[in-house]
Amino acid sequence: MGGKVLIVDDSEMIRNFHSYILKSIGLEIITALDGADALEKIYGTDGELLICLTDINMPNMDGYTLIERLREDSNYEDLPIIIISTEEELQDKQRGFEC
Repeated sequence: MGGKVLIVDDSEMIRNFHSYILKSIGLEIITALDGADALEKIYGTDGELLICLTDINMPNMDGYTLIERLREDSNYEDLPIIIISTEEELQDKQRGFEC
């Protein structure tokens, strides 16, 4: 296997956890502290990402905004995104689907 995965979370422990698992199956990992950091790091990958795992509640740019920005970019508009969050409210889940 191979390919790049973007992991976005303000928790270093969560980033490391997901990175460890995904590296073990041969994936290249790009980590970011928040949405703004993620956008800086992926511009230049020319749509080479396989998938994005993102938290929702982060400083500077939250996960919802990150997803909206990715969907606006033709390189990433079809990128599979998994939201990893402890948010349980129905409105949070609905907003995630709408992004």
